[in-house]
Amino acid sequence: MKKILVLAVLALGMTQGSHARTDDKTKPVLLVHGWSATQTGYDCGSYFASTISALKAQGFSNISTIGYYSKDKNCTINLQTFDSTLTNDSPWKTIGAAFSRYIQQTYTSTGQVVDLAGHSMGGLIIRGAIQGAAEKQAGFAPIMVEDALTISTPHGGTNSSSFCWSTQCRAMAKTNADIKWLATNGNPQSLTATDWTVIGSKSDEIVSISSALAMTLDANHTVTYTGPSHLGILKDAPANARAGEALQLGSK
Repeated sequence: MKKILVLAVLALGMTQGSHARTDDKTKPVLLVHGWSATQTGYDCGSYFASTISALKAQGFSNISTIGYYSKDKNCTINLQTFDSTLTNDSPWKTIGAAFSRYIQQTYTSTGQVVDLAGHSMGGLIIRGAIQGAAEKQAGFAPIMVEDALTISTPHGGTNSSSFCWSTQCRAMAKTNADIKWLATNGNPQSLTATDWTVIGSKSDEIVSISSALAMTLDANHTVTYTGPSHLGILKDAPANARAGEALQLGSK
């Protein structure tokens, strides 16, 4: 009964921006990994090792990792265990819908605001979760996200997907309907005001810099590097330092 009352308050009484920013490092930070070409999954601990180490060094104390492949390991939560309808080939928007429901049930339903960060397709999952929820699309749940960060994410799609065999990979093509859907809202907002930051690299061999920065954000929220590769950016010290700033004060 208590949970129902909390949800009613969130649905009826909260307006975007009514939640006061915390700007602290104790709220939950959820990290979402990227696409696996073999769809066999990742070790979340290894994938985000440098990022997690950097964030902890900056004082972040509540970091979780999100998996969505059946063979992902060392992840805090695997969305396939949360939603049994997900498969290793589910498109990013479908995963994003499940992710929104996970956030709503785990955090939003109790009034807890979260921060989100995603690399590559993980950023599409984050953006899809927020945008789908904001538009009240079927399968999405309302969520409260204070800061959202994407790293080397193909917001504008990628040409590499033209060589894909899987449904999941083709969903990242520049011509894909869901990629075009993202362009209809360059700065989607959750129940509470969401501060976005996008990071990309000119040396990324998978995602062009124009695609990585394809959101409607000001210069303080679009960050360009010249050296790191698509995966290398996760180990890049300046990029990880900027990630920490984005998750504390995205407008800094």
